[in-house]
Amino acid sequence: MSDANESGPYRSVVAVCPQCATLMETRGIPKEEVNGDIVEVQVDVCPQCAGIWIDGDDGNVRTLTRTTLAAETPRMTGTEDEDARPTCPRDGVPLDLDFTQKGAVLYRCETCDGAFVSRPQAERLVRAAGGEEDFKRAIAMYKERNKPSS
Repeated sequence: MSDANESGPYRSVVAVCPQCATLMETRGIPKEEVNGDIVEVQVDVCPQCAGIWIDGDDGNVRTLTRTTLAAETPRMTGTEDEDARPTCPRDGVPLDLDFTQKGAVLYRCETCDGAFVSRPQAERLVRAAGGEEDFKRAIAMYKERNKPSS
């Protein structure tokens, strides 16, 4: 696997969750397959509230949210604090509220274009965009790709 965003000074600092201020954990998530190689990006997942941070240059938020949800086994559950005013874990500026075409709510950083998606909104985004069967297929595909070789 290759990493699409190995470089960048922001990766040298652990991200703090915009929602609950817990240190986030970095996950390698497949972004695409190119000539048989899986190109991987690093996303940050909060172990407390299960929120997902996707950096602006990582790729499509919906696609990476779907793959991140598929990667979390067993599935994590999370909540969201509707009164919270989250800040960007990369540069500390307040995040702007953003609505997707599918009705999910996420937060975007106007400086780095990163996006924060709470766990409930991530599930809403994936299900609204692809339906339940598409979501189940994404989970099965990820598990199949990441099976330990025997």
